[in-house]
Amino acid sequence: MDVKNYARFSTIGLTLRKNPISGSASVGSIKKGWKVVVTHKAEGGRVHINAGSNSGWIKESGNLRKHGPYSVAVYGTLRTGQSAYNVMSGFQQKVKDQRLANSSLYQLWNRNWTFLTNGPKTVVAEQFQYSDSAGPGMLRKLDIYEGQLTYQGRPMYTRQNVPLTDGSESWTYKTTSFSEPVVKNSGRYISSGDFLKRS
Repeated sequence: MDVKNYARFSTIGLTLRKNPISGSASVGSIKKGWKVVVTHKAEGGRVHINAGSNSGWIKESGNLRKHGPYSVAVYGTLRTGQSAYNVMSGFQQKVKDQRLANSSLYQLWNRNWTFLTNGPKTVVAEQFQYSDSAGPGMLRKLDIYEGQLTYQGRPMYTRQNVPLTDGSESWTYKTTSFSEPVVKNSGRYISSGDFLKRS
């Protein structure tokens, strides 16, 4: 049956099957930690997923989770083609045109300094998925990179697990309880929610 599409992350490497019947022909595979979109459900707890150019049936229970432990959603200079994109190297999957839920985007002091805050709308993002071997090092690297921007000796960003509009959750760098009022009081609101459409 059709379901409202929702996104998840694979907990293991998975073989995709042609139909929901156990033992049906393989039509491809995906790696552990990949983001997938569930489009249909069948009896026996099997679901049809899309993962980039791959699609097929898998068993959902135990194989999919909402939060990607090494998935990072980025919305500013770390996006494809932007000034800090090279920092995001070594990913195993990238998914564009995503939206962070319940968020707002602000620009403060410098054209490239954008801040994700709590808000009523959505913010455009990309999600990068890293393997178990690369993920811990990548998160440490990003914690250091994002920790460089401070105000009154305190960091402006902190890594938080945030929801996306497709039902998945990823790490991202968001304003702290200290920096959010600073950003909202002194920054410029980017109404489009898109870093690429700021002025």
